[in-house]
Amino acid sequence: LRQQVASALQIIVQAQRLPGGKRRVVRVSEITGMEGEQIQMHDIFAFEQKGVDADGNALGRFTATGIRPKCMERIENRGRHLPETLFEQRVIES
Repeated sequence: LRQQVASALQIIVQAQRLPGGKRRVVRVSEITGMEGEQIQMHDIFAFEQKGVDADGNALGRFTATGIRPKCMERIENRGRHLPETLFEQRVIES
């Protein structure tokens, strides 16, 4: 079953309810394959919570990890061209 999941999915977008009740994308990850019985994946973008404000809402920042997804060639072959700079390691102000 794990092998089927690893071969069927390329990108996972994880949303989470944060303090304050708002839902936010907290991670965009790529499944890169299997190592033994473990599904291997790496983060492309991630939200780092730094605290909460006076109203109890989560404070943080979204970061690009600098990893270009291996599936980009498949995405581009389907007519979606994304700039290389999209995946450069940086903090994305939210």
